[in-house]
Amino acid sequence: MVKKTKNIFEKRNPFSNLNNEKTKNFVKQLEEDESIRIEILKIDGAKIISVNEKILEKVDFYDREFINREISFEKIIETESIKNLAESINEIGIINPVYVIEKEEGKYKILSGFRRLSAVYYGYKNIKEFSPAGTNNFIIIPANASYEILDKISLHENTLREDLTTLEISMKIWRESRNKKKSSEKIAQEYGISRRTVARYLRVEKYPEKLLEKLDEIKNIRKSDTIFNYLNQTDFKNMEENIEKLSGMEISEIEREIRKLKIKSDDGKLSVKKGKKSTSFEIQGRLTDEEIEKIKEFILKKFF
Repeated sequence: MVKKTKNIFEKRNPFSNLNNEKTKNFVKQLEEDESIRIEILKIDGAKIISVNEKILEKVDFYDREFINREISFEKIIETESIKNLAESINEIGIINPVYVIEKEEGKYKILSGFRRLSAVYYGYKNIKEFSPAGTNNFIIIPANASYEILDKISLHENTLREDLTTLEISMKIWRESRNKKKSSEKIAQEYGISRRTVARYLRVEKYPEKLLEKLDEIKNIRKSDTIFNYLNQTDFKNMEENIEKLSGMEISEIEREIRKLKIKSDDGKLSVKKGKKSTSFEIQGRLTDEEIEKIKEFILKKFF
């Protein structure tokens, strides 16, 4: 018998600090979960039941049309996080409902809740007397439901959940941009993020393999994008060594290193230092008074 963990809500109130951005997102998630659930149940043929072992046998874990995770079902049920999630579900249940779509031969395709259903599967197979607490946590959508509503659920599920990796979110945004021809502005609006952040996620497809391998460790799209900028400035020389070094640095430190790279021109004779209030030029080499005056005259005419 696996020992149950303590209820995660016993020691703290998740609503205790509504000024906290993470808490605000959590509240937003719950509110949107409820509105989507109500909207779905208005569809003719939609129904809500409680997940159980018999129902789980009808779920096709290998149909990945709406699953944005790169990890396979066989691999995910072997992870420590799924084991922990299964123990949590055994104690406090599935807090947010999962959505499936009817398909042929009485099977169900997962629309949202791949991790949660994988954890339930693991629980039934490995935890004695496993019983996912709670009711009405399995919503079945008829096969003829419009793609718009299905995409809305998938979009909602895969942007506010924190457990998607940087690469997985990038894959989702890339699909929205390339396959559905959506603009960055439209994606930013739907996802509730800035256009700059959308651009950063889209740039992931250009990352070298060594940087892609580090994304799970970096866990920050801005930081990974800043590292990519540094690598680009160095023409990807000593890439593995630089990635390892930069991964342990703060974003501001990496940006400082980039500025150091930028102050040197290709021949190393001209340095440019950019500050918040001014820009200065340093020329490495002896110039005549006439040359200096010409440079000063050019700058004054061009920019002042």
